[in-house]
Amino acid sequence: MPLPQEDAVKQDIQVGLHDELLLADRLLDFATGIFTSGNAITKTTGIDDHVVMVALGLAAKMCKQYRAVVALAELGLREDADALLRMHFEAMMAMQFLLRRKVSLREGGKKVPAVPGKPLTTRFRTQLYIANDMFNGKKFLDGLLRTPGLKRDVSKEFKTAIEADAKNWEGVIGLDWTKRLKKARSYSGLSIIDLADSLGYGRIYQSLYRTASSAVHANDAARFVDTDGDGSLVFKAAPSGEGLGFTLRFASLFLIRGVEAVDDRFGFGMAAKIEEFHEAIGKMKLDFHPEDEGG
Repeated sequence: MPLPQEDAVKQDIQVGLHDELLLADRLLDFATGIFTSGNAITKTTGIDDHVVMVALGLAAKMCKQYRAVVALAELGLREDADALLRMHFEAMMAMQFLLRRKVSLREGGKKVPAVPGKPLTTRFRTQLYIANDMFNGKKFLDGLLRTPGLKRDVSKEFKTAIEADAKNWEGVIGLDWTKRLKKARSYSGLSIIDLADSLGYGRIYQSLYRTASSAVHANDAARFVDTDGDGSLVFKAAPSGEGLGFTLRFASLFLIRGVEAVDDRFGFGMAAKIEEFHEAIGKMKLDFHPEDEGG
């Protein structure tokens, strides 16, 4: 059940982005090697089992996201690929938040005050991440209990377990950080824009992330409507290769930065290959116009 012109567009993409797609294939193989190579983890200072579990969970998530972005790009579905690219960016930032050796948080351009006795070590940042997950579970439970027709499906055991997990992690991270996380509804205690600024990704947030937001929230209907020469409306239901070089390059950049963070803290010995991929990604096309490729 193809879209209009889908086969022709797919062929244009395979020809015009041939090298980029080959690189994407090699990069995904390399990234999934974290799980398939058999390399042992060499824990550096500040790494415990919680850090390993969460960071490698994020790495697995990023590999699957990357595969999905490339698959949508090959179909010429840039808007949908960019929506996933936005998620990919958030996953990369979560990885950076957890695994950077030092993180300084800023809100509205000002340094976030430290909480006495709670330094932002990798272990504690991981605890914040897990605690936020537990708090989200509690919010999910509360939503079920408030919704007619769903409350009856919540078992006593499920309710007790969710509430106990959330309460336990409040104790782990302390009252001040519990308030911060619940207010911001995030693992960092910050909005996405402030987290991006704290990690040095403010420009990517203001460009790529904001651009994709309208598609994620279905505020982009006008992008799918155009006019022809006589002013008649044309609805763009066909796929397109426009802009896919940009999408693939940034998806690749996010993935390699995620792999780089894992390798830095877990000692997989991937640094030389990571540097090679950084160089290759820097040479990927940003612009791709099918008409220039004879499509």
